[in-house]
Amino acid sequence: MQTLIKLAKKTLQLSKDLVKSRNNKSLSTAANDNLSTLSFLDGKSPVITRLPGFVYGPLRNIGSTFFRVNSRVSTVQLELINENPEILNFNFLAFWIENEEGNLIRYEGSVICEMSSVVEVLPDPKACLRGDERNTVSVHSKREIRPWWKATLPEPRKIAYVEFCNRKDVWGVRSRGMIFRAFDTHGKCIFRHSKVIKKDAFQAFSEQGAYTLNSCSNYLSEQGYTELCDSVNSLFTKWLKSKHTNEAHRKELLSLLSAADEIIRVATPDMAGTKEEGLEFTVPKGTKYFRVIAFSQKATRDLEMFIDNNGTTSSLRTSHTEVLDPCIFDAKRRNWLLQGVHIFKHKLDISRESDITVWHGGYYSSSAFVQRIIQTSKDGKSWRTIESTLETMLARLQLLEIMEWLLGSKWSKEFTHQLGHFMSTYRISHARAVKGLFKTQRELLPIFFEGIDSGVQSAKFLPRVTYARHGLVVPLKEIDSEFLALRMKRFCDFIKSCFGLDAFLCYGTLLGIYRDGDFLPHDDDVDLAVIVDLPEGETYRSESENWLEKFEQEGVKCRLPTPTSLNMHCYFEDFDMDLFFIYRIPKKQKSVWTHMEGYKTREVKRDLFEPLSPIDFKGFSFNTPGNIEGFLQDRYGLGWVTPDPTFEL
Repeated sequence: MQTLIKLAKKTLQLSKDLVKSRNNKSLSTAANDNLSTLSFLDGKSPVITRLPGFVYGPLRNIGSTFFRVNSRVSTVQLELINENPEILNFNFLAFWIENEEGNLIRYEGSVICEMSSVVEVLPDPKACLRGDERNTVSVHSKREIRPWWKATLPEPRKIAYVEFCNRKDVWGVRSRGMIFRAFDTHGKCIFRHSKVIKKDAFQAFSEQGAYTLNSCSNYLSEQGYTELCDSVNSLFTKWLKSKHTNEAHRKELLSLLSAADEIIRVATPDMAGTKEEGLEFTVPKGTKYFRVIAFSQKATRDLEMFIDNNGTTSSLRTSHTEVLDPCIFDAKRRNWLLQGVHIFKHKLDISRESDITVWHGGYYSSSAFVQRIIQTSKDGKSWRTIESTLETMLARLQLLEIMEWLLGSKWSKEFTHQLGHFMSTYRISHARAVKGLFKTQRELLPIFFEGIDSGVQSAKFLPRVTYARHGLVVPLKEIDSEFLALRMKRFCDFIKSCFGLDAFLCYGTLLGIYRDGDFLPHDDDVDLAVIVDLPEGETYRSESENWLEKFEQEGVKCRLPTPTSLNMHCYFEDFDMDLFFIYRIPKKQKSVWTHMEGYKTREVKRDLFEPLSPIDFKGFSFNTPGNIEGFLQDRYGLGWVTPDPTFEL
């Protein structure tokens, strides 16, 4: 690999001289010409066998897929066509239409939704149309042959794009056999997409695959790495065109892609949280508007940033919108890892050239600005980009995607390390999509951690992150324990004063404080619990939903993380808490019902919890289960006495 890197760097100056003699149009044309040899592909090409990761890969699973329909649509249908019984299971689906101004908006009109079957916890097939990036799953069929979901519009409507968002965890693999189809009023199929059927896989690659290769090639050429670009294109074409697979040839191509990834890495894209270290820009005379577009998971709390214009500081909060202009929508469509859109718009009305400085508004906003576009405008309609972190992010993402095509489910050490570096650099929170691979390739997990740490070390201002059961998170070791203990105490007091319930430490929080005398260093959340009765006529899930409503009436925003959750994520004051409901089982005086190992719910002995016992921590008194060691053994096994940061990985 080092040889390849040296070779690429050696040709850099020559390539840059070549680039200077070309305009952007010719560069794009040149890159496309390099890939013109892909025209040899036909329906008989071994796309599935040569590119095993093209059909399904965890990296591609993390974000949305946009199907370009651009036709009048009456019905759309998703179906799994695997031969064995499967579960149709995904996050959300959205129809995007153009308004009169040419912007893209989500269609919010009437839709009739049907499914082949539903499970009790998700009885509404229409729920996925109301979903967004915060969801884990909105659709869940029973396990059956060829399960399907269908949406019918009351009247045909021109749909520009259909956005499909898969599950972002290991169960996203359930959609690997999906076929998507759109129909007109006569029942004629006007659009079809699948990677499973051989001819469809070829069609999908000829569109999506060629686009990815061309886009990545364009970036390499524009950065001056023309020779490297040509080598990648040549080797990739050779790999698909050759009659027989050659492992040495595949390894050579993977090494070249790895070298390209290392070369195009840039300094950390993070943003400072102080004016002194903020991003500085010079905007021209006549600029009336300034905006920052950040892409991150939609947060319950508003994000915040600051802008200073000639000594005048303004605080800007998130402006949420479902209307996306073509620039924003195209960025989100091309880079599937981009999530919720947060727009910060500020009126400048500058009469002469001026310097401005921007910085973020604290802990919860820091990671949101890693993926950003900064633009100026004279009229508020046409925007000029003055800074963007997305192009390099997209190029690296595409290089990694091509590597995943070649590797399939058998990752290399180089790819694993680079993926970790990429995810930590750009704070890709939904990293748990790759969790399943580490169960069969455990030896790669330390390498993934090393990659994450190498990306973290390049950050100037962002808090350190690690890989945990929830994905890429800020571990509690990076947060002051006394700060956390005080917030935890305030939340317990709040629960007592509002609902008369005694909250107590449980799960990972209890394990760390009881065994180690502090929070688990690798943990990323605070776990509290309350014991409650189950009212007659209510299910455990419905009662949890009732409790969510009660908490929100008291001003605490909450969400239930999954369709089967009996716990809430509570956004209390300036920190987030997990609150678990432990239900006394009617007619079973000696048992309770709650989450245990692997997030599964089951019956547990009641005397493990009641009566509660006190414990002192950081100057505060907290409640704990009455039989702490019995509960920890039941939850974590006999090995609970030995720290294991990878226990749930």
